[in-house]
Amino acid sequence: MAKKNYNKHAVLAYLFDMKTNCGTQHIGEDIDFTLREVGEGIRAAGGTTPTSRSNFVLDLTRKRNTIAQRLPAHVIQYGYDLRKKTGPVPGGQSGDNYCGTFVYRGFDANGQTIPIQDWLELGIRFPSLFRNLFPTTRHRCSVSLTTVIFFRRYSARLSSACSLP
Repeated sequence: MAKKNYNKHAVLAYLFDMKTNCGTQHIGEDIDFTLREVGEGIRAAGGTTPTSRSNFVLDLTRKRNTIAQRLPAHVIQYGYDLRKKTGPVPGGQSGDNYCGTFVYRGFDANGQTIPIQDWLELGIRFPSLFRNLFPTTRHRCSVSLTTVIFFRRYSARLSSACSLP
């Protein structure tokens, strides 16, 4: 197996800058990137594109890595974390598949980007919080992917309605 000859953080910084015009556009939105774009980023960072780029994001996200291990500080400062995304790009070129997403998380009370795990752990540790804040069945959700969507939709209401340890 050939050794990797590029820095993943340099590639992610390149992709983020390319997708946001150096942080001047699309900030606050989730930003997808493709396997093809990862290849472009690797070449731009001075590396040789590996035969398979499919685990590029997975290697960073499947371990209990901190947000600083997943992303360069340059991207984190805008309020983003990283998530794996797979599947074909609708309307894309043949064989053009997603690789990952820069997920906008926002900031906590101390101005730090909120990592994805913190949002998931809140739902697991405090399930009664949801029953108390959102008593109607319409607003309840189980601890799953819908919990993340729920948090993103109601984050302002959650932060103003409670203070957690």
